[in-house]
Amino acid sequence: MPGRAIADCVSDVQAIMTELGITQAAAWGSSGGGPYALATAAKLPEAVTAVCVFASIGPYGMPDLDFADGLGGDEFREEIRKILEEPELARSDFRAKSAITLAQRGSSDWWLVRWGDRAGRDLAHSSEWADYLAVCTRDALRANHSGSFDDEGWWEDENAVYRPWGFDLANIQAPVRIWHGMQDFLPVAHARWLAGRIPKVTTNFPADEDHTNIEENNRAAAFAWLAAHI
Repeated sequence: MPGRAIADCVSDVQAIMTELGITQAAAWGSSGGGPYALATAAKLPEAVTAVCVFASIGPYGMPDLDFADGLGGDEFREEIRKILEEPELARSDFRAKSAITLAQRGSSDWWLVRWGDRAGRDLAHSSEWADYLAVCTRDALRANHSGSFDDEGWWEDENAVYRPWGFDLANIQAPVRIWHGMQDFLPVAHARWLAGRIPKVTTNFPADEDHTNIEENNRAAAFAWLAAHI
């Protein structure tokens, strides 16, 4: 669905729930999946009973959220500007980086090196988890028969995050619980911004958790919390 907004995922959720005969459900989103979980709750208030969000990214272009602060600053701001104002050039640049991204994130060793002294300390920083993330990357950026990289889905994800999301956080009626580790490379300011605009929200900011283990370490607590609200 070229040019899709994050809120466009709701029609897919509706179709799946209808096909399976599900009338109520909880929503769950991690990292770039956070906005999709929140969109589902905002657009399907009678169906979504509760939402769990882990290390979610916030929206771009908000006057009271410096989106790029801590994520690359001016260089990152220029990348986003190019996506929004010069999409053809940005698409070409993105495609050129796909091979580099695949070579790096498609390797288990790259993840272990990235984690540094956290590697091997828990399940989320284990060699098994590194293998899983590498496989996910290779699946998302696999080369096609012509030798170029099939990165269209990844490209559309990038665009959807930076453009208007297509829903209002204030319309979320279900209780929402947000987890965001203080050691996350994604600044906690994103989670705080979201929390400040969701009507019924509970926040958790663990001091020693990061982008990799925030979901894994709090999975049991999240399921228990969801069960209590369904």
